[in-house]
Amino acid sequence: MRDRKFRRNVRQKIKGLGIDKDLFPLELKDFKRSDYTITFAIIDGKSRSFVDTLPFFSLLNFRLVAEELMGWGFNVRVKKINVI
Repeated sequence: MRDRKFRRNVRQKIKGLGIDKDLFPLELKDFKRSDYTITFAIIDGKSRSFVDTLPFFSLLNFRLVAEELMGWGFNVRVKKINVI
């Protein structure tokens, strides 16, 4: 987010994929964090809850990271993907 050169490179890359480059603003002042949702996808082969999927310290680390991202103004979601 703070690296203008990185943002410029991302814009070039997504434009090459046919995605509107304005999806990723070049100027930091135009970057509205609340417009973005960061989704953590957890893939598991067992039918169990999200909390039971991750080991304790991974769950704790996830919680801290999610809280920090939300504190910065991003939307944070979790998606559990069950694999048979």
